[in-house]
Amino acid sequence: MSTPTETPITDRLVYTVLEAAQLLAVSHQTIRARIEDGSLPAYKVGPHRNAPLRIRATDIEALLRPKVELAEPTARDDDENALGPEWQ
Repeated sequence: MSTPTETPITDRLVYTVLEAAQLLAVSHQTIRARIEDGSLPAYKVGPHRNAPLRIRATDIEALLRPKVELAEPTARDDDENALGPEWQ
């Protein structure tokens, strides 16, 4: 497996499927699968059914950012006295 290119993603506003694949060091099929499952937004350029797709640089960058999951609140989080009187 190769590593992503050193080219900054924000050099341009939009990329083709092949360019996005090269930036992320994955196949174009992987990019198309991400588009199909909705995890990578893409936009058609033109009105016809087979219009070429473009992907925003910000959407590519979002794929690279780690996803942070928030912990579920606990019953203690709802308790008025959970923080102690000095924090109320």
